[in-house]
Amino acid sequence: MLFQSELFVCQSGEEKCEPRHAFGPAQRDHFVLKGKGMYQASGQKHYLSAGQGFLILPDEVTFYEADEQLPWHYAWVGYQGQQAGQLTREAGLDAQHRVFTASQPEDTWLTLAQLRQDVQGLRLG
Repeated sequence: MLFQSELFVCQSGEEKCEPRHAFGPAQRDHFVLKGKGMYQASGQKHYLSAGQGFLILPDEVTFYEADEQLPWHYAWVGYQGQQAGQLTREAGLDAQHRVFTASQPEDTWLTLAQLRQDVQGLRLG
């Protein structure tokens, strides 16, 4: 029997990108602290900057690239579980609404940093 949880983090991380650093095709979700870049999914390009984030849905192939002049510094978190889809929709994100702008970007970044620290502690513990 597979373990099922309401919600759990399956990946997280942070990266300060070099100019034109690209990743993809890939599956991840990101929040931008500094800089800017381009995210492409379902044939649409989205240009993001600090304080914005984007959603990558499960089993979706995407591409993203840091800006040449002002490469982004971002963090990501991947999550799964029985409540993952519902919580994502409650946050206003879905296949038609992939990009968001945080009302409190510093708080969002600090929450992601704490989450990454907690996940790292679980891996080491």
